[in-house]
Order: sequence, then C-alpha cells, then structure tokens
Amino acid sequence: MKKFAILLFLTLAIGLSAIVNIGDEYIGSTPMGSYRKTYCGHTRGCAEHDDLWDRTYYYYDESVPTRLTRVEHEYYDYLENMSYDSKLIYEYLEGDDCYQKVESHYCRYAWNPDPETFNLHAQRTYTYNLQDKLIEFYKVSFYEDYSERTEYTYDANGNLVGELTYNSSYGETEPYRSAVYHYDSQNRLTHQEEMELSQLTSSLTQVWSNHPLPDSIYTWNPRAEEVQMNLFDESGLRNCVQRWRRRPNQDDWNRFDQTYQYVTAHQIHFPTQILTVSGRAHTAGGPFYQQETNFTEYYEYTNDFHNVTVNGEYVFYYNDSWLLTGGEPVDRDYGIYYTYTWEYYTPNDDPTAIPPALVSAYPNPAKGMVNISLSKRDAPNPVEAKVYNIKGQWVRNLQVNDLSSDQYHYNWDCKDQRNNAVPAGIYLIRIKTERGEVSKKVTVLK
Repeated sequence: MKKFAILLFLTLAIGLSAIVNIGDEYIGSTPMGSYRKTYCGHTRGCAEHDDLWDRTYYYYDESVPTRLTRVEHEYYDYLENMSYDSKLIYEYLEGDDCYQKVESHYCRYAWNPDPETFNLHAQRTYTYNLQDKLIEFYKVSFYEDYSERTEYTYDANGNLVGELTYNSSYGETEPYRSAVYHYDSQNRLTHQEEMELSQLTSSLTQVWSNHPLPDSIYTWNPRAEEVQMNLFDESGLRNCVQRWRRRPNQDDWNRFDQTYQYVTAHQIHFPTQILTVSGRAHTAGGPFYQQETNFTEYYEYTNDFHNVTVNGEYVFYYNDSWLLTGGEPVDRDYGIYYTYTWEYYTPNDDPTAIPPALVSAYPNPAKGMVNISLSKRDAPNPVEAKVYNIKGQWVRNLQVNDLSSDQYHYNWDCKDQRNNAVPAGIYLIRIKTERGEVSKKVTVLK
C-alpha cells in the first residue's frame, strides 16, 4: 500500500427476494436509493416516565453525502442506574492497489474516575482490493490487550473461498482459526467448514435447485446439528420452512415448522400470517410424532400497507419510500418505542463523483475484445486507464482510440502488458479523470 489519501464511503443498498421481514429498516423491492439514516433510538417506559433510552446519531462528510464519518451512541438505564456513551470515528485511506476503512471505538462510562473522558477501546481496520473485496480485517483491543487479524482469499469469480485468522493470544505465526468455502457452477455456496486450533468447530452444506434460496441446509457444531428444508410455491417464493434440531446425546430431534401466508402489493410480498408448529421427530427430515406448540402471528395493514400491526400488540410505521420511521406498542401504558430518522441526499453533491452508469463495457462477459466507453460530458479529460485483476494487481494500460464522438473509447483485447492472454476471471477497468475516478468490472471467459 502506497501513499494513502483520505477516502470515505458508505454503501446503502438492500435487495429483496422473499417475503419481507416486518421490522427491518427497509422493505422496498428495489435498492434503497439516496437515503441515509441520521438517527435511531428506543425508549422503554410509559408516557409519564422512561426507564431506559438508547440513542444513536450518524454524521456524514459535508462534501460527499454518502460518506459516514462518525457514529455517536448514548445509553441510560434508570432502573439499573447505568449509563455509557460511545462513538465510532471513521477514516478512509486509499492506496494504489487497495483502500482501507479505519474504525476507532471510544467509550465513556459514568463510573470511570474521570467520567468526562472518552477512552480508545478498540480500533478496526478493513482493507479492500480494487474490486471492493475485503482482503484483511485487523482489530486491536486496547481494553482487553489483544489483537486479531483475518486474511480473506477469493476465486476467479469473486467468491470468498478462505479465511485465516491470527490472534495475539495464540501467537502471530500460525492461524488459530480458518474457514473454507465451496461453490457450484452458478456461484452458490454449497459447503463451508470452520476450524479452530485444528479442531472442526462448524460445518454447513447446502443443496440447490432452481430456487433463489437453497432447498436444504445442514449445519453442525459441537452444541447442536440442524436440518432445514425450504418449500416453495408455484411462483418460487418460499412459503414454508421446516427445521429439525438436536443437541449431543439427544436421541430424538426437535422439529419446528413455519408456514407463511402473504399478499403482494407494491411489488412487495407482505406476510399476513405465520403459523409456527413445534414437536418431536425420530429422524432428521421425519414427521412429527408429538405436537407440542402451535403459535400464529398475524399481520394487519393500514395506510396502504405502510402501517403494520403485529398480533394486535405492536405497530410499525413505514414512509412512502418503505423506510422504517418508528414502532410502538398498541397499548401505550408501557412498552418500547422506536424512532428512526432518514434524510434524502443529492448524489451529485460530490464534485468529484462520477456516476457508474457513464462507463460501459461490451461485451461483458468477454472472450477476446472488450469495448469501453466513457461520457465526455460528465467525465472530461481522462488522465489514465488501467486494467487490474481480482487480486488488485496491475495488468495493462489502455489508450483512448477515438476522440471524434461524445464518448472516450478504449479497447482491451483481454491481454496483459506483455501481450499474453489473461486467465478467465473478473477484472477491473479503472479510469482516472480530472473530476475523479470511475471503474467497471469485466468478466473474461475462455
């Protein structure tokens, strides 16, 4: 990493592929868009008196509205007579082949000898390559006096395939924890194993068909093993989940079924009823032989699905953009009250930002030649264009070959600087201009 410069970023995008979970901060059917959270908090008590409150404030860079710079948290419990404040300070550093996010965690406790002083408790550093893949996580705990570092590796398709974690308590030369991941031809996770101090600590196996979620999931750890079956309706939407779970030395399995009923509105699948049944089974995947519990959760909607009441006890409020703004008990004598504050920001407030849509690459995936175009109007005077591989290593420089239109045009023949064909995989076209930088991911096939 060379000559780091300040760079801030924040990603706020959530996708939807199943029945929404009422209570999530965003339940829309498309990415969230240009909204950022500025406050969230909850209080516990009644109208006359609060016996607990928890508040979090979010602050952003003035010149780049998507860049989170600070988070402040306040907590107070009247019943326990306990309070503490904490804050996270973010710094973002950019290098030639990667960039970092540094998160410093400060705390202040009421029982400290100097309760007005914030002490640095921990610092976390996230290092990403130029394809936005996390390649290293480093944590230092000043409060507990230890450090931990995790390295991440990826395959040619950008899938996470391995983790190695080193902890100062166990020495820095050999990893005390490791994880491996395997995928099918469609890049879907099929198997995962985690080891700690050379002992298997967990494993996961998933079986897929043509649904967006796996048909079955088997998980194991020293405390329990579990089998989950996902059942789907004709449209491919999951409408039932069956789980079998047992602990070591337990002969029978506990079985839990959840069946969903839903209604679709605004391109969103809203639950109307979730029936939970539990019992016991002789084998994993086997039927109930004793039904123990039957519980139904009901959802009622008003205000064109923006107000949701759960079991007649608690109500959630969503605004027109499907962002959660609050929640409160229907019986207001006592309960927990939630409040969220969001604000819309203008993406173009950043004078150096270049919208990703301005750069295009065709064909993508490519086998022999990639044609790259960049708008002259919004990205004047490109300084340089380079190709990088998924490890963040430089592959080739590109030159502008057409200045006559309203686009800058580049061609890449899927070869490196020595004129050798590159391996199949994901590559990043990175173009610097006077107004900033823009990039485009390209997949090369063989």
